[in-house]
Amino acid sequence: MTLDNREISFVCWLLLLGFFASLEPKVRKAFSKFFKALFQPNLLVILSAFTIYISLEIFILSAIGFWSVSFLKETLLWIFLSATALLFDLNKKLDSQSNIFGTIAKDQFKLSVVIEFLAGIGVGPLWLELLLVPFGAILGGMLAFSQKPEYTILRQPLNFVLALLGIWILATAGLKISEAPTEFFSVETLRLISLPLVLTFFLFPILYATALLFIYEQLFARANARFKDNRELRIFLKRESLKTGALRLRRSYLVMRYLSAGMWSSESVEDIQGLLDQAKKHGAKKFDFEDVIYPNSDAETH
Repeated sequence: MTLDNREISFVCWLLLLGFFASLEPKVRKAFSKFFKALFQPNLLVILSAFTIYISLEIFILSAIGFWSVSFLKETLLWIFLSATALLFDLNKKLDSQSNIFGTIAKDQFKLSVVIEFLAGIGVGPLWLELLLVPFGAILGGMLAFSQKPEYTILRQPLNFVLALLGIWILATAGLKISEAPTEFFSVETLRLISLPLVLTFFLFPILYATALLFIYEQLFARANARFKDNRELRIFLKRESLKTGALRLRRSYLVMRYLSAGMWSSESVEDIQGLLDQAKKHGAKKFDFEDVIYPNSDAETH
């Protein structure tokens, strides 16, 4: 298997970064902490589930004739640039209270431009690729950061850069069409271009399940701490929160926020039920702690 100039530049940059990282004690310490965090039981279970799910997803797409081994490079880029970022950023997307899957779809459309760029559309001479590869990596990182509220100022210039990059990709594609139209207008090319979006679309079910897991994991941990000496209230809260949330993401999120805010001043089943009723009636788009009617107004809230 021969490497194109973009793949050679990838290898060069990875070796260079690895060399400098090995010389810096702080970087080595950060990597050590990162790998220790990866081996926490809860995270290992989630990562294992994601690995199995993505493998199954690729197997099914291969069985129906959509995916082939020739797409391996694009698939790996999608896994490391997109799928893992979606997993680790899921909690923040929940807290943003926006339409989580609508936001993901929009972000993935932008990121697919970066993936197509990095995957090898319009590969240039080696000196140019050595400049473009870090540019693509920085662009992908900035795109991820721009989704955080404190970095919204980055969105407009990034959209402009992505538009220019998209135009460049389209221009390169146009040249390929003029050189070999029958080769470009093929099912293979269409599958390749749509691959990141298709992979992300079929990832939605496990993202949905993981988001629910994060919500109830937070809620139940707080309930265990608050009602550690009151088994009856602890069981009631967990059972009724699952019933009220009914595995609906938005409703479950509101249940978690209302109970997290009000459970510290709750002393009875009626108090917990009152918070659940508030979560059911919540109609505003955004959650605000000022909306919560606490069971005991004179109690300290957390």
